[in-house]
Amino acid sequence: LGTPYIAYYKISPVSYFIAKNLLKIKMPFYTMVNLMAGRPIVPEYIQDDATPKALAEAVQAWTTSGTARAQVETPFRELRLQLDRGPVIPKIAKEILQFIAAR
Repeated sequence: LGTPYIAYYKISPVSYFIAKNLLKIKMPFYTMVNLMAGRPIVPEYIQDDATPKALAEAVQAWTTSGTARAQVETPFRELRLQLDRGPVIPKIAKEILQFIAAR
């Protein structure tokens, strides 16, 4: 968590049609970073939007503009601070034991 990246997703057209139209799957975002932040931090390109030109333009914006890169790195740092709650293993073990005891 911290390195800017671009996400693109392409699945078969049939699978995409089924997920979007028949299953009515609606997600505000697809990347974990955007889902956790609740807002777009990492650019996401889905299906037909995932063109080489679009991806190249997004990468070029980061490599030529310190401001564009900072607009991604700053939220990454903020998200890391929110997630960093110390040692995780003891907390997970405690939650599992509580779950087992409640059953």
